[in-house]
Amino acid sequence: MNELQGAFLRRERANEHLPELERLVREIVQLCENGVLADVNMETEEVRPAPWVVDPLRSRASVLVGEVVYNLRAALDYLVFVLAENDSGKRQSGTQFPIEDSQQGFTSHRLTRLKGVSDEHAAIIRQFQPYRGCEWTRILRDLSNPDKHRELVSVDVDFTLNRLVTMHDVPVWGVSTEEGAHVDAADDEMTVYLKGPALVTLPDGLPVIETLQQLNQQATLLLLLFSYEFPSS
Repeated sequence: MNELQGAFLRRERANEHLPELERLVREIVQLCENGVLADVNMETEEVRPAPWVVDPLRSRASVLVGEVVYNLRAALDYLVFVLAENDSGKRQSGTQFPIEDSQQGFTSHRLTRLKGVSDEHAAIIRQFQPYRGCEWTRILRDLSNPDKHRELVSVDVDFTLNRLVTMHDVPVWGVSTEEGAHVDAADDEMTVYLKGPALVTLPDGLPVIETLQQLNQQATLLLLLFSYEFPSS
């Protein structure tokens, strides 16, 4: 059995969550395209998708994003653990795949998080640091850190208004979709729906599915880079 099997199993577990997340994102996008109940602030005339309609879906998506990034992050940590044991000849405690924004940060953790890892392998890991221009590890770290501290990864719905309609699909008086949503406060009993394209994004505005697919792909390539040193028995 390949010693990196645990790392690859974590990666596979992350991959198993992606189809479910894709279905959920499609559901959110379709909901917005078909028309989502709007929350209208009559004082500010602000119109936005009702949170009690969209937020439950966003929360479910946040949980799935957390599952994906947790398992990918764990796969990298498993990799370092195996490298440390193989290079040093004994199990090491406290190892972790470092993801640093500066050379100083990487160097300061060289003998702790990479304890037991050979200089050759540490040099390879150094190439996957944000301070060396590796963007995907930075994204993975920034997504996994909030989730590890018991806070869901924020998933946002970037909604672009195309149509603003009443429950009878009659244009609302005083509304101009070309200049943005505007609701006349005279009719405070109307039910308003929003229709338009939506993009489900991560906190920094990156699209959820495409970003996680890229993280999964890059983590897999990194594991494969080392896997040849651990042939199956």
